[in-house]
Amino acid sequence: MIETKSTHTPAPWSVEKRGHADDICAKGYGVVCEMPDEPDSEARANARLIAAAPDLLEACKGVLHHNSAVKAEYQLPQSLIRQIQSAIAKARA
Repeated sequence: MIETKSTHTPAPWSVEKRGHADDICAKGYGVVCEMPDEPDSEARANARLIAAAPDLLEACKGVLHHNSAVKAEYQLPQSLIRQIQSAIAKARA
């Protein structure tokens, strides 16, 4: 697997209430993304997912690294590996 330098703001990210809106903030960097004040739960769910994205990317990379270090009989199915690789590629695009 080829490693490329990440260009996103480093984690940890969090969802913080600022006035009437939810902002996604990165520790040491401040606001990464502002979420409009919408009463529905979809916007808040999106904010939580966005805030978790850097951690999810690192977890996916860790799974691939661990999988490559274990014996073949303990490795994950190739379909799942391809899905994880695809998610990592999408995050880096």
